[in-house]
Formats: sequence, structure tokens, C-alpha cells
Amino acid sequence: METTKATETIEKNTILIADDAEINREMIKFIFDEQYHIIEAEDGEQAINIITEYSDKLCLLFLDLLMPKKSGLDVLSFMNEEDYINYIPVIMITGEATDETDEKAYELGASDIIYKPFAPNVVMRRAKNIMELFEHRIYVERKLEKRTRQLRESREKLERSNEFLVNALSSVVEFRSLESG
Repeated sequence: METTKATETIEKNTILIADDAEINREMIKFIFDEQYHIIEAEDGEQAINIITEYSDKLCLLFLDLLMPKKSGLDVLSFMNEEDYINYIPVIMITGEATDETDEKAYELGASDIIYKPFAPNVVMRRAKNIMELFEHRIYVERKLEKRTRQLRESREKLERSNEFLVNALSSVVEFRSLESG
């Protein structure tokens, strides 16, 4: 399966690989190419442009920490500002991590960090776990929103019924006759 270009139609099972090293992009692409559409970005600016254009199609982002133009942390900051981080899971990939950069990546919403060199089977399993967790979280959030909306509607209906009942009783009291009092 060929790599999908940014201008072609993309399905919801699309993975963005943002890494300045072509060899790393090729290795990750090789792992996922049979099951997912792959888009590649060579730097942080390209990654931001692709995220902006195809955010509703991306199921995962592999993001290198150190890239030209904008770093992986810059891309994560952008995703936070635009709220993409809540809908697109991010796996940082790096060979030059420190405790400080790891902590910053997690603070900015990275789901996981994979260190180079990586084992293909481990990358595949971790990526699938993260995608499943994100899918499940979004499903639960939508169910919760639906239930909250239903409860709000029920409460409003109950309030209207109570108001009607109070008005009806007020009318009865107001129009009672002295004989039937």
C-alpha cells in the first residue's frame, strides 16, 4: 500500500508519522502500512499543517522530539491550544530523551514515549493499545454527554410539570366557593 499524500482522500484509519529522519519514518511505516493509511511529515511545521487539515481522520500521531522548524514539543503545544490533543493520541519517538523532556511531553498530553531503536512488535502493540484506549474514552464521554442531556431534559420536564401543578392548585384555591370551602 502506498503512502497517502496530503492531497488525497484519507480514511479515518490514518496515522501521521512526523520525523525528520526518513529511516525512522520508513520503519514505522513498514509496521503499520498494511492496516493503516500513512501520512508523513519531515518537520514540525508540516505536522501542524497536516493535523489542522486532517484532524478528524487521524487515529494516531508518531511524533519525533527533535525536528527542524518546530520540535515535537512545539507540535504538542499547538495540539493543546487547538484541543486536538483530546482526540488524537500522540506517541513521542526519540533517541535523545531526558527526564525533563519526557516530563514536558507527558504534561503536554503525549500518551506514550518510545525510545529509538525500537522493536516493531512492541511499537505495534503499544500503538494499538493507545488507539483502543482513546476510542473507548471517547465512546464513554459521548455516552456520558448523552445521558447528561437526557437527565437535563427530564429535569426540565419535571420542573414544567411541577409549575403546572402549582398553578392548577392555585387556581382551585382561588376559585373555591365559600359553601364548598
